[in-house]
Amino acid sequence: MLIIYKYSFEIANVITFTMPFGAKILHLDVQCDIPHIWALVDTDKTDIQIRNFKCFGTGHPITNIDNLKYIGTIKQYNDAFIWHIFEAINE
Repeated sequence: MLIIYKYSFEIANVITFTMPFGAKILHLDVQCDIPHIWALVDTDKTDIQIRNFKCFGTGHPITNIDNLKYIGTIKQYNDAFIWHIFEAINE
């Protein structure tokens, strides 16, 4: 069965989630000042995978851009902080 799951996280250099294999990232946003990623998952799949995401603030250097897939940008604390989230791929 396909279901949308919500994964909350704290801002960090690397954010790691355990997700069902093949979960599709749908959206990134802040809800009640907490960052979340929403993903479409197939609950019939029993295999799981570790997915790593990297967070960069505006103006911060980004390395290994060829190994990153842009997910989205979020604002936090009344727009005081802007974060850009990428999924680490091919690592």
